[in-house]
Amino acid sequence: MELDLRTAAVGTAGWTALRRLVWATRAMFLLCGVVAASWAPLVPYAQNRLALNNGQLGLLLLAPGCGSLLAMPLSGWLIARYGSRQVLQVAFALTIPCLPLLALAGRTWLLALALAVFGAALGTVAVGVNDQAAEVERRSGRPWMSSFHAFFSGGALLGAGSISLLLGRHLPLWGCSLAVIALIGLLLPLLRFGPGARPSAVTAPAGFVLPRGAVLVLGVMCFVAFMAEGATLDWSAVFMRTSRGMSMAHAGYAYAGFSVTMALGRWFGDRLVDRLGPQTVLVVGGALGAAGLCLAATVNSIPLSLLGFVMLGAALSNVVPILLSSASRTAGMAASQAIAATSTLGYAGLLVGPAMIGSFAHCTSLPAALAGVALLLLLMAVNGLMMGRWIRPAARADATG
Repeated sequence: MELDLRTAAVGTAGWTALRRLVWATRAMFLLCGVVAASWAPLVPYAQNRLALNNGQLGLLLLAPGCGSLLAMPLSGWLIARYGSRQVLQVAFALTIPCLPLLALAGRTWLLALALAVFGAALGTVAVGVNDQAAEVERRSGRPWMSSFHAFFSGGALLGAGSISLLLGRHLPLWGCSLAVIALIGLLLPLLRFGPGARPSAVTAPAGFVLPRGAVLVLGVMCFVAFMAEGATLDWSAVFMRTSRGMSMAHAGYAYAGFSVTMALGRWFGDRLVDRLGPQTVLVVGGALGAAGLCLAATVNSIPLSLLGFVMLGAALSNVVPILLSSASRTAGMAASQAIAATSTLGYAGLLVGPAMIGSFAHCTSLPAALAGVALLLLLMAVNGLMMGRWIRPAARADATG
């Protein structure tokens, strides 16, 4: 999707500024995806290196989620004070010393510390890039959230796929971490084209507002969606290795396939939502995601399990963008507060989701745990049928900003 503002009364200068902002925001989402997904292929290596069972690994995976949730409230204040570009540059830079530790840490406490800092940096990045995406939508007067998230998914594919490929070529773990650091060094300078000023002239209310009513329902749905995405990020490689007999070097391809279809779905998502409506896309996405994850968890076949994760990526591609956009149109709460509350509940899914899956897998089995997540996705789809009762229709914004 390209920026189409020539018919809007913004003038040449406004068109140029908005186009630059769009590409800078795309670069931010792309880099965020690269860095976040670089951890996925390393999970089974960390489990093997530290001799962790699924329950212990699940507890370890609490660390990045805790770091993200602790950093998010502070990052909002930092962005308001110093601007998103500066905060994003520092946050991305903080991930660089973490990457070698994620690949090589030989102590559980050291890996947990590195994951916490890594999660805090990524949580800060998430707040910055989504706030920038909302600002682009406000200025341009059209939906952009799904297509921006497509660049995150493309970055995730690039990160997970390239590391899996390098591991398949027998590159040592430290070499893989250096490759990701080099990629960060190549993409990070693109952030200088982003806005240096504060992203919005409106000062956000201090503190966290508890979700209520429709926002609470949307937040719970966002929790489930993020839980399913986190399950793929943190557990798909372990699942393919331990339950399907795939080699550690190639187990990361499950998340890579998930990322491919998620990127494609998000790239065309804004057009799909315009044509079918957000409620239809959400309900079909939830049902398709449940079917895909159930296929991966219950059929003992490497190709069909990979197909299940591919289906899951397509299904979830537009769920979170739709939920965040819908939260901004609920009655009874300011848009900025609703988005913040929904996002925080969603990221809580990334925090407790992997741990819950690990604990349940330790008591039963990892396939059974993933099947439980599939059931939650189905319930999310059923709940989406009532979504139109409490969401206001989207209003076209003023393109002049």
